[in-house]
Amino acid sequence: MLKTLPPLRQDAIAEHAQSHKLAETAAWLKADGLKVSSNQVSHFLSWYVLRQQLRQNESTVQELLADLKLEQPDITPEQLDSAGQMFFTALSIEQKDASSFVKVRSSRSRAILEAQKLELRKLTEARHQKKFQLEVEIFQFDAAKQALAAVKELKTISASKLTDVEKIDAARQALFGELPPTPEAKS
Repeated sequence: MLKTLPPLRQDAIAEHAQSHKLAETAAWLKADGLKVSSNQVSHFLSWYVLRQQLRQNESTVQELLADLKLEQPDITPEQLDSAGQMFFTALSIEQKDASSFVKVRSSRSRAILEAQKLELRKLTEARHQKKFQLEVEIFQFDAAKQALAAVKELKTISASKLTDVEKIDAARQALFGELPPTPEAKS
């Protein structure tokens, strides 16, 4: 519940807790209508301090990356990202902040996994596109082959004394096999 409060209120709680015991901070919050235990205040303060440290680390890393970009203008975004990860990891280790280190590594692993999934989806889509194109080419080849084989029969049908509707039906049957009767033939 305390984690969902506005940032200014969270800052005020952390500031109050610096000069008061956990039970006193919990009582102070209860007086303001927030029913929390000392244990909840303790968890909130641990989270708050970690969050503040992460923000500080992120700011430090951003400054280092800006300096690196100035020193090496040709650096690629991938190299810059990798350097940022190394800086952040080094800060976490130096501060003995295992949870930040684990979070950064987990976040990085998730990002890599998502990038690999995206690449796999792209490859799968490309494979489906190639398969579809091959199927189209096979269909066109088979249709052209059947049409070529039917040319003589179509010439014979065209030269016959059948009505136009009968010629069309005969041509359809020659090209496509047995078909349902045309609307004119039903009437």
